[in-house]
Amino acid sequence: MNKLSRHAGTVLAVLLIAFLWGCRQVQKTGISAPFPAPASYAIYYGRLPVYRNLDRYDWVIVSDRFVPEHSSRTRYFAYLTVGEIDKGGTIARRLERTMGTRGFRAILLKTNPHWNSWIADIRNPVFRRILLDQVDRDRKKGFRGIFLDTLDSPLEYEEEHPSRGRGLRTALVSFVRELHRHYPQTPVIVNRGFPVLPRIADSISGVLFEDFCSMYDDDRHLYVPVPEKDRQRELDFIHAALKLNPGLTVLALDYGDSKDQNLQNHCDRMAKRARFIPFFSNRNLDAVP
Repeated sequence: MNKLSRHAGTVLAVLLIAFLWGCRQVQKTGISAPFPAPASYAIYYGRLPVYRNLDRYDWVIVSDRFVPEHSSRTRYFAYLTVGEIDKGGTIARRLERTMGTRGFRAILLKTNPHWNSWIADIRNPVFRRILLDQVDRDRKKGFRGIFLDTLDSPLEYEEEHPSRGRGLRTALVSFVRELHRHYPQTPVIVNRGFPVLPRIADSISGVLFEDFCSMYDDDRHLYVPVPEKDRQRELDFIHAALKLNPGLTVLALDYGDSKDQNLQNHCDRMAKRARFIPFFSNRNLDAVP
């Protein structure tokens, strides 16, 4: 064996040892092997599929009614709300069939008038089981990732109702961890949920910073800037999570008029300065730039 061959063999041996050590560390810490960070992403909740436009992005979050193209390079994430239940939605119907009307109503904590939904009790084992079942259905349908929405709802409910809501925060954390244990090779993105983010950082691949720069005010029905103090408070949680999981991808989502190019450029620059991946859309997320 010549010197070059011996050197190549040594390099390969070192790389193999490093790889095996890395796999062992993943098993020890519980952090799944990192997925390649996207250069771009989009969110689309419109009614008609627009594959040609969406396939331009690396990651795309869509309603689970969407049927992913199996040949697409794009990684599609199925939407799943875990802190709320949509009135008349698939999860609501399954729960009512399984639990009966009285049992179903018992897990509804409060109405969210802005989105025609109920804040739901993530502590309930039947609700958790049906959510995990939906993830399994989405994976079989061709989705290669899961997007968890409405994490803030149970967190805010426990803060407002400390007696009735006791344990919601802990239950939310345990559900995200349980999801990761069931499907460790399926990347999960969470929407906000900043107060528990450091506790679930090792179980997720990404976090969506909704309302990073510009937001929609539901009460005044207009787009407004995000106050700096609010943004900084959330950034503190993100930085804490990144220390625990340096591979965590941070996506920035901002809302505004699609014709307001100046606002979009401003928010994009802010996100990129923070090393976040930007996306800008209207409140209904039914348009793709």
